[in-house]
Amino acid sequence: MNLFVKTDRVDGSVNIISSKSHLHRVLIVCALSKDKTPKKIYYFGKLSLDVLSTVSCLKKIGAKIAVYKKFIRVLPIDKPIDNVEVNCGESGSTLRFILPVFSSLGISYKVNVKGRLASRPLSPLYELMQENGVKFSKMGEYPMSVSGKLSLPKNKEFVISGKISSQFITGLMLSLPLLGGGKVAVSGAFESKPYCDITSSVMRLAGVSVIEQDNVYLIENEYSFPQSVLAEGDWSNSAFFIALGCLKGGVKVLGLNHASNQGDKEIVNILKKLGATIEKVENGVVISKPQNIIGGDIDVKNVPDLVPILAVCLAFSKNGGTIYNAGRLRLKESDRITSVVSLINDLGGCAIDGGDKIIVHGKRLVGGRISAFNDHRIVMSGAIASAVTEKGVEIIGAEAVNKSYPQFFEELQKLGFFVKEI
Repeated sequence: MNLFVKTDRVDGSVNIISSKSHLHRVLIVCALSKDKTPKKIYYFGKLSLDVLSTVSCLKKIGAKIAVYKKFIRVLPIDKPIDNVEVNCGESGSTLRFILPVFSSLGISYKVNVKGRLASRPLSPLYELMQENGVKFSKMGEYPMSVSGKLSLPKNKEFVISGKISSQFITGLMLSLPLLGGGKVAVSGAFESKPYCDITSSVMRLAGVSVIEQDNVYLIENEYSFPQSVLAEGDWSNSAFFIALGCLKGGVKVLGLNHASNQGDKEIVNILKKLGATIEKVENGVVISKPQNIIGGDIDVKNVPDLVPILAVCLAFSKNGGTIYNAGRLRLKESDRITSVVSLINDLGGCAIDGGDKIIVHGKRLVGGRISAFNDHRIVMSGAIASAVTEKGVEIIGAEAVNKSYPQFFEELQKLGFFVKEI
C-alpha cells in the first residue's frame, strides 16, 4: 500500500492505543497463571500484528484466548501442548520472550518467523539456553526446532550480556517463576533497561517477587494473575503525536500514565530539552501551538525506538543535532540508521550516517517520496514529517504500520490530515 499524506492544519485529540510492550508481557504472564480461572485484559484501539503474534503462539501451546473489541479473555494453560509449530511473524519481542518461556515448560516445538526477523540476532540467548538443557536446530534457519527443558545453573543464576537486546533479559526473567525462582544477572553495558522495568512491573502485578540490585534480578514465587487488568497506553506510539504537536500545534494526546515504567515517556523531557513547551495534564499532554525547536544532541541508549521521529524534529529545528549511542538500531525492523538517514534526505533535509550515530542538520523539509523499508516507525515518522513539508509525503509500503499501530492513519485523518492511496 502506497499513500500520499499532507496537511496544512492540525487540530484535535488522540486517545492513544494500548502499549504493545505491556500487552506482550501481560499476555504471557496471564497465560502462565497457576490458577486456571478466566482472566480479562482490557485494551484500547486495534491490536497490532506483533501482539497478535504473541496471542497466536500462546494459543498453540494451550492457552485459550479470545479477542474482543475492548478486552482479551484468557484461560491460562492447564497442560502445555507438545510438538507444535508457532509463528512469531515479524515480532522480535514474541520470539525472544517465548524461547526461554516455552523451553521452561519442557515442550518440544518449532518456531517460524517472517521478514527481517530471520536475520536478527539470537546470540547470546541461543548459547545460554544450549548450555542449560535446550537443543536447537541451526541458528538463523527457520523453522527452527527446539527441544529439551531449560534449567537453571547450579548457582541458580543466568548471566547474560545486556549489550545486544533487553528482550533476551526479559525472556529469562519471565521464565524464572516456571523454574522455581532464581536470578538473571546482566553483564556489561545494559541497553534499553527501561523495557526490563516494564517486565518487573508486570511480574509484580502477577504476584511475583522481583528484587533488582546492581543489574541483578532476584525472582521468586509463581504467577498468580488478577482477574482483570487494563493495559497501559503506549508512550512509544504517543511520541509521534507529541512530536506532531510540537511541529504543528493543536494536539492533545490522552490515555497516558505519567508514572509508567515505559522508557519512551522520556519523549516529553527530550523535546523540552530541544526547546519545546509541553503541558502535562492528568492523563496525557497538550501542545496548543507550534514550538520553537532549537535542537541539540540526544543520547538514545535507553530510547532507541524514538530515533526516527526525533530525527524528524531535529531536521525541522534551528540548529539540528546528533543522535548518539544508536548502533543497535542497525538490528531493528530495518537498518534504522540507514533508513532514518534516507528518510530525512529524501524529504529534502540533511542527515549523515555516523556509524553509531546520526547527524541531522537543521533545515526545512520539502517533501517527496520515501521508502518505508518495511519499518513501522519509518512510516509513522514520514507521515508526521508531511505536516511540515511543502509538497507532502508519498510513503511506499505504508502497510508496515500495522506491525504496531493499525489505526495510525485513521487518527491522522481525525486530526485533519489528507490521506490518499496512490
